[in-house]
Amino acid sequence: MPVHSPRICNTHRDIEAHPGIPINQENIIKQALNHLYGLVWDLLKLFAPCIKHIHDIKVKHVQVHEFLGCISKDLSAMNHSEIHETKLFPAVFDAVKHRNSEFVEEILTAYPDVVWILDEEDRNIFLFAVLQREEKILCLLHEMGPRKNLIATSLDRNGNTILHHAAMLSPSSHLDHISGAALQLQRELQWFEEVEKVVQPMYREMQNKQGMTARALFASQHKKMRKLGEKWMKETATSCTVVAALIATIMFTSAFTVPGVQY
Repeated sequence: MPVHSPRICNTHRDIEAHPGIPINQENIIKQALNHLYGLVWDLLKLFAPCIKHIHDIKVKHVQVHEFLGCISKDLSAMNHSEIHETKLFPAVFDAVKHRNSEFVEEILTAYPDVVWILDEEDRNIFLFAVLQREEKILCLLHEMGPRKNLIATSLDRNGNTILHHAAMLSPSSHLDHISGAALQLQRELQWFEEVEKVVQPMYREMQNKQGMTARALFASQHKKMRKLGEKWMKETATSCTVVAALIATIMFTSAFTVPGVQY
């Protein structure tokens, strides 16, 4: 589905209207194809409301992305005190919470020092991203260069490392789309093990202010989920056993049935 923002379309019209630019056969074909695509999509949007809805969402996304680019240029020209007076810092944490990695990546490019800002719990954006299970933002940590280890070893006000945040229970919005407590626990364990690869060995056994290591915190936070997972596995195994017994019974009966003979 081709999407063009109004700014891009206006630029194309200005270029085409300029009398000093030669128009060759290739440009004429491209213009004709663009007009044809536009006509087709207009017809589809007219007769298919769902397609129009998707198209409108994509147009809005392109426009917002261009607006974000303008904001990034302004941030590059501002000093730290000027940026601190804006609403940028809360907006970045909101973007992490709502899994908007594009916004965070754009702001990191324009203002790299955003990695040092802290929320009310003294968490930087990467600690908060681990808590929110935002893997795309965590991947940006590998691009931090020498600052990577320093960021990964930061602590919040309760002495929790980045691995402690991985051990905490995921937000319900992240777990709701995973069926079954056992599969949810599996996903949580996989996330913990991936974050563990980022942490230096000496920090893996570090205790927070409650005297708990990350492993102990994981076991405590997921105790209820583990019990539900065990129950779910037993019920699933029982159901599979019943189905397997029925299939075996049918197959056994079919194997000893003589064709053409009625009982």
